[in-house]
Amino acid sequence: MASVKLGPEPLDLLGVRAGDANEIAFTLKQNGVAMDLTNSTVIAQARKVATDAVAVIEADYTAVDETLGKFILTWDGDKVRTMLNGALEFIGVWDLQVIPTGALGKTVVAGVFKANMDVSRV
Repeated sequence: MASVKLGPEPLDLLGVRAGDANEIAFTLKQNGVAMDLTNSTVIAQARKVATDAVAVIEADYTAVDETLGKFILTWDGDKVRTMLNGALEFIGVWDLQVIPTGALGKTVVAGVFKANMDVSRV
């Protein structure tokens, strides 16, 4: 029996820390070729469960070289602290979507999202 994988690649984000930069550099490729992200919107959100209407946090996107699929996602440490609201940890789900202008989006990676309160604070 043959199968075709249409869903996103699995990628768990563990140890996202309150108060830290939480920067992740990405290079997206499809069939070994860099995805051109020019004229696309890239979003990454986390929710307690995928069916929740509102995301608990959204990553900041910084383009590095969109023609080569390179960018940085940052889960801002202050936003993580606010999301935790005094809790020691948050465990939920996240995904990253690429949405070309005028086209349907594609979820390219998804997985578990785990954030923790920091110990050292200034």
